[in-house]
Amino acid sequence: MAHVEQRDGRGSNKRRLLWVILLVGIATLGIFRWHTYRRLMQRIEALRTQGYPTSAAELDDWYRESAPNDVGQGWDAYADAFWDYVEWSDQETENLPGYGRDIKFQRGQSWEPVHLQKAEAFLTENKVCLDLLHKAAERGPILAPFDLSEGRDLWLREVREVRQCAKLLQLASRTAARHKDGEGSIMAIRTMLSLADTMAAPLLMCHMVRMSIEREALQALEDLVSLRALSEMQLQELQTAVAPAGYVPAYQNGLIGERAINLDLLLASAKDIETGMVRSANDEGSKFWSEIIFLRQLLGLHDQDTLSYINGIQACMQAAALPSNTALPRLIEIEEALHEELGSVAQSMILKRSEFYRIFVRGMADSRCASTALSVERFRLARGHLPDRLDDLVPGFLQSVPLDPFDGQGLRYHRREAGYVVYSVGLDLADNQGREGKNRRSSHAANGWDETFTVER
Repeated sequence: MAHVEQRDGRGSNKRRLLWVILLVGIATLGIFRWHTYRRLMQRIEALRTQGYPTSAAELDDWYRESAPNDVGQGWDAYADAFWDYVEWSDQETENLPGYGRDIKFQRGQSWEPVHLQKAEAFLTENKVCLDLLHKAAERGPILAPFDLSEGRDLWLREVREVRQCAKLLQLASRTAARHKDGEGSIMAIRTMLSLADTMAAPLLMCHMVRMSIEREALQALEDLVSLRALSEMQLQELQTAVAPAGYVPAYQNGLIGERAINLDLLLASAKDIETGMVRSANDEGSKFWSEIIFLRQLLGLHDQDTLSYINGIQACMQAAALPSNTALPRLIEIEEALHEELGSVAQSMILKRSEFYRIFVRGMADSRCASTALSVERFRLARGHLPDRLDDLVPGFLQSVPLDPFDGQGLRYHRREAGYVVYSVGLDLADNQGREGKNRRSSHAANGWDETFTVER
C-alpha cells in the first residue's frame, strides 16, 4: 500500500510539474505577444508622429495634403480629352506607325507614304482630343483623382486612358517632325511629360506608368533631334522640360504608399489576409495557409513580421537616399536579409523593391543622357561642330558632366560617322561603347548594351 501511495505521489508531482511548465509557457507566450504587440503599436505611432500614413485612409489624406494643387483639380480637362479619343480597330491600324503590329518607329528615318497618310488620318480624327490634351497641360500640375483609401481594392481606372493618349502624342510628335514642324513636335513632347506627371500618386505602380510615358517622350525627342536642327530657344525649352526629375523622392514616396496599404492587410484577421492576397478560391491549400497565418498571429510571430516589414521599408527608403550606384547593392542586401527573417505574407510584400529601384535608376539615366544631348546640340549650334568630349561643354553649356547613376562615373559620349551617342553603362555596369539593344527600353536586365540617347545627324 505504501508503495502504491509513493507511486501516486510521484505521478502527482509530475502532473504538477507539467502544469507549472504549461503555465510558465503560456505566461512566457503572453509576455512575448504583449511585448511584440506593444513594440509594433509604438512603431506605428512613431510613423504617424513623423507624418507618415499608416493605413490606406491616411494615405489618401496624405496624398491630397501633399499635392501641389488639390488632387483632381483640373482633371476634367484631361477627362474631356479621354472622352474625345477616337480609337481605331486593329484592322484600321495595320499601317499606322506605333500601332500596327509590324510597323515600328525608326529614329530619324522617313516613313513610307502609306504610313504617313495613316498617321495623318488618325491624328486628324483625334484633333479635338489632342487640342484638349495641350490645353490641359497648359494648366500646370494636375494629379489623377485616385481614391487611395480603397487600398488593395484600388482600381487605377485612369491609367488606360493616360497610356493611350500618351501613345497618340508620341505619334503626333513624330509625324510633326517629319513635316518639319519642330514646334508641333516639341508641344507634343511637353504634353506627354505633363500627362506623365498626372501619375505621381504615392504608389510604385503609378510611378512605373509615369516613367514609361517619360521614356516614350524621350524616344520622340531622340527622333526629333535626329531629324531637325532646333533653335537655341527650343533646345533650352526642351532641356527644362526633360531636366532630371526627383527619382529618389518618387521611389521613397512609392514605398510610403505601399507600406500604408500593406499595413491595412498585415493588421487584419487571418481570413482577411488570405482574401486580400487574392488567393484562388479553388486553391486547396488556401485554408491551410489561412490557418498558418492564424497560428503565427496567436504566437505573436505575425506581429513580429509586421514590425520587421515596417523597419525593412524604412531601411529601403534610407538606402535609396544613398548615391544610386551604392543604393542598389544595399537594397539587395536588405531584401536578402528580410527573406530569411520574414514569414511568407510579409515576404511577398517587400521582395523585389530593388527591381523597382533598377527601373527608377534607368529613368534617371535616360533623363540625364537626354538633357546632356541637348547641351551637345546647343554646343553644335553655337560652334558649328560637335564637341570632341563632354568636358568641352563645361562651363558654357553644363556646370559639370552629369554622373552615370549606375557606376557613379561621368556619362559617356562617342562621336559617330553620322551624329553621336550619350550613354550610361546600364544594368550590366559594362561600357559597351553606346551599343543599343533591340529592346533597349525594356525594364529587364540585359548584357551587352547601354542606356543611350543617340542622335543620327
